[in-house]
Amino acid sequence: MANTLIIRYHRIGDALIVLPLIVSLATKYKEDTFTILTNERFNTFLEVMPPNVVFKPMISKKSKGAFRGLVFSIKKRLFSAKMKSFANSFDKIAFLQYDIIEQKLHKSILQNNLNIEIALTNENRFFSEERIPNKCNDGLTMIDLHKEALANLGYNGLQPIFNPMAIKKRDSDKLFNKLNISSNKKLIAISPFSKERTKIYPLNKMEEVISYFSKKDEYQVLIFGGGIREKKQVDAWIETYPSVISLIDRISFDEETTVMAKCSIALTMDSANLHLAALLNVSVISIWGATAPQNGYYPSNLDRKDALIKDLSCQPCSIFGNKPCSNPKTFDCLDINSKIVIQRIENILFK
Repeated sequence: MANTLIIRYHRIGDALIVLPLIVSLATKYKEDTFTILTNERFNTFLEVMPPNVVFKPMISKKSKGAFRGLVFSIKKRLFSAKMKSFANSFDKIAFLQYDIIEQKLHKSILQNNLNIEIALTNENRFFSEERIPNKCNDGLTMIDLHKEALANLGYNGLQPIFNPMAIKKRDSDKLFNKLNISSNKKLIAISPFSKERTKIYPLNKMEEVISYFSKKDEYQVLIFGGGIREKKQVDAWIETYPSVISLIDRISFDEETTVMAKCSIALTMDSANLHLAALLNVSVISIWGATAPQNGYYPSNLDRKDALIKDLSCQPCSIFGNKPCSNPKTFDCLDINSKIVIQRIENILFK
């Protein structure tokens, strides 16, 4: 029986894709205990985790407060010190990310000659710019790299599995009443935003999609997102299309998860909500700009034909989408007719 710590909390989408691997790991190795240092909002998934999985939430910076930066810095130092003090309670540690806190923890383990097996995900291989000229057609995925790290700890033959049925069956009546969501309509989740501008479908085209479905009585459009700018944009849409419901900054992540699980389909960018919807077995149409599904982040349970991409010679131009567009026709990769998007959504809704 081993007590194993697995660390992956940075970036919501990246942390989400690890969860099916954790389920596979804990299901296959029932005698071991797995403590997951993960995003503080992920307790919502504990009900679908095997009993030998424990979540330890990572601290995060609060979105409001004059001294939130200073407070977060102090909390992070205290948390790092605490991590070092209880690291020796583990037999194995898998660093599925390797940022400053993880580097300090690893260094402390080595300096104190702690008898702990260590494995790291080789993210440098994944993020290498050498993958771009070949359009990332190397079959490399982030999940495969995590599986390699876990195999180095003796955890072999893992295949990601995740059953969200308990989440899908949650009672949502009170939540739906609070948000004015109709349980009698097919719900269309739309996540129009991404951290990177190069991955955002033009908002005027997105508005055309929203307009079309907002006029159909059998559907209700729900907008997912977060942040002041996004809220301002969505509030403007709602003034024009009052049947559309915005969830931005209105509910918790736990409640967002409950709502997403009830949706018939989700329209997303290459963003965290792509992974959330896929995790919950919601059909997804995703729109790709500077990045591409073959980069290695595309959910394995989704069909590639549901990824809308122009597949230009310059796509992908980066792994993250964090590079400026070099195409003479700026963001040509995102110039996709809204009628195509609408048709792809309807193809799934009409099944």
